[in-house]
Amino acid sequence: MSTHEIVEQIEHAAHGGGHGGIGGVARYIGITMALLGVMVAFCSAMVGSERTELIKAMVEQSTRMGTYQTETMKFRSMMANSALLKAISPAKDEIKKIETTLRDKRGPRGKADDEDTGELKDLISSSVEDLADLLTPDPEVIRDFATVARTYE
Repeated sequence: MSTHEIVEQIEHAAHGGGHGGIGGVARYIGITMALLGVMVAFCSAMVGSERTELIKAMVEQSTRMGTYQTETMKFRSMMANSALLKAISPAKDEIKKIETTLRDKRGPRGKADDEDTGELKDLISSSVEDLADLLTPDPEVIRDFATVARTYE
């Protein structure tokens, strides 16, 4: 059999006109290929769907982690600010001690203060009291600060 005859038989079988039921086999092969194609397409769609779900879950996890880190950083910042506020605020007993010392200095010590000295003592006393008031945080501020810190905790 020559090459030309083999090519003709292949073309004839491809068109479904083969001898001895070859056309029926080609039809079954075609149907099988079509079914395999549908199954591959379905599997591909399922893989794509699962990939989408995986990406969605990873984005949600990343968002939650970012939120957690942000809130943790805010909480730590609030605690650091609270510690700093406590560190720079004078204690009540320290304020009382300074006020007592100033009153003692203003009291009579055997001789009368001249006008300039009395004025300077009054100025120093009022300045220390103003400074103590300035450095002592308001109770509302401390409560608000604690509330925000508990929120981020």
